[in-house]
Amino acid sequence: MSGKATGSLDHKTWPKIQALYFFIAACNLLATACCLYLSHLVINVYQSSVSENAVYDRQMATAWIISDTAADAESEYIKVLDTMATDQASSMFKSKAYEFRRAINQLRQEIPLHFEDAPTKRANTLLRQMDLAMIDMER
Repeated sequence: MSGKATGSLDHKTWPKIQALYFFIAACNLLATACCLYLSHLVINVYQSSVSENAVYDRQMATAWIISDTAADAESEYIKVLDTMATDQASSMFKSKAYEFRRAINQLRQEIPLHFEDAPTKRANTLLRQMDLAMIDMER
């Protein structure tokens, strides 16, 4: 008789334990799905961050080119005082001025693609001022 009592007791408690196991498994599956979704969101944020940083790096490199070419163009006329080679300095200055303007035009094309209206207008104002400074240097 004790065999029958134990068998019927196990049979009645088994569905309760089984339901608890299914509940725990469902919680684990839900937690895994949430983790995968959050991981997907983090990866998307990281990828957009990397692409934005690449844009800023290109713009910073262009800004350095502008700065270097302006300094190189100005230094050519300072070298004239030592070398007296005005023709060479003039051609080198024109080359650097062309490179300067090309870099500024490249920035003018890239900035509106990545910024809103107010920063774009401010950047274009600064680029116009740099153009005017180069014109003054040419005079």
